[in-house]
Amino acid sequence: MNKPNLHWKSLEKRTIYKNPWVEIYSEDLELPGEHILEDFVTLKFQDWAAVVALTKDMKVVMIKQYRHAMKGIYYELPCGIIDEGETNEQGVLRELLEETGYGSKNKPEFLAKTCPSPSKINNWSYCYLLKEAEYVQPQVLDPSENIEVVLIELKELKTMIAQGLIIDSFMIANIYLALDKLNFSV
Repeated sequence: MNKPNLHWKSLEKRTIYKNPWVEIYSEDLELPGEHILEDFVTLKFQDWAAVVALTKDMKVVMIKQYRHAMKGIYYELPCGIIDEGETNEQGVLRELLEETGYGSKNKPEFLAKTCPSPSKINNWSYCYLLKEAEYVQPQVLDPSENIEVVLIELKELKTMIAQGLIIDSFMIANIYLALDKLNFSV
């Protein structure tokens, strides 16, 4: 039995919009069977990383902030863009420190590499677990960041997801991967 060709071929690619955070482009594509799909829109973000950072007493270092696209305030994991020249580990530790003031002498443990929406978004998201996080310095926030740092009991995370307090699917994946790695069940 022959395997079908599932790949799409780009015939023409046009940048619609570009700023430091996102590039939006449109492509004309040839699909298997020679079907042409015009103006297929894709978003390109830089890669980012998030961390489930646990304190010595097993509380999760989280942030609470307004998210304009959803017009609400939500709980999230410390997360951010991996800067050029950084490793994913360096980026996630930098973001944790900047957003929360927390750090750790331990090395972050890689959990998974995910894509938030592979049909329309072109970037990777790296999930980490970090143990024995402790407060080491004040936050160093970007002008666009207004972040409240909160410590959450590990056992509360699933309830917060079910209640719609944590809505980011990448964060939810990271949380469940960390809970699994910790063999934690409620």
